[in-house]
Amino acid sequence: MINCYDRHYFKHFRVDPMAALREELSSFSTDRATVVRAGAGGWKVQDKAVEFGGFRTEGDAAQAQRILRHCRADSTGYLATRNHSSLRYILVGGRAPVGPAPGEYVLEFDPWGLRLKRGSRGWLVSDESPHSRGGGSHRDVLWFPDRGNHDRSGVDAQEARTAIKIIRKYGFTRKCGVGGWPDSALIYFRR
Repeated sequence: MINCYDRHYFKHFRVDPMAALREELSSFSTDRATVVRAGAGGWKVQDKAVEFGGFRTEGDAAQAQRILRHCRADSTGYLATRNHSSLRYILVGGRAPVGPAPGEYVLEFDPWGLRLKRGSRGWLVSDESPHSRGGGSHRDVLWFPDRGNHDRSGVDAQEARTAIKIIRKYGFTRKCGVGGWPDSALIYFRR
């Protein structure tokens, strides 16, 4: 188990754990976003430059559009690249969305209780804080499947560590989804 960026260490040594964090952010407009049919019978929400895709039904895509508008989301961030992103998140004025949206599925977690563990087929980011809901047991927050990097210094592990940094930077405390859980087509984080 790796303790990624212990806040007490950085407080003591006055090191900014986010100093080297690079993000790819894209602006979008929920006013211009529309629900459109994607190939092979799926649906997506898109404006000119950004799309949220993979919805099985038009209703799920419309629900995602309502949530994006409800949150007043104006940008999306990517870990890695838009074409291959292990983590995607939405922001409102450069900050985490705050408050619940109608119809969302929610998994609460403690960003400072997140730990990185090696699984049989990838890396798992879990909330292992003693006060996490569920009687103190861990909650799996993110999964990074292997892409051929099996050691602790591999790309998959680095992506998982960067995901933890992003979650802590914005203070995300909830993983939310639309269109069925846990395989939601729109997964986002909020406070």
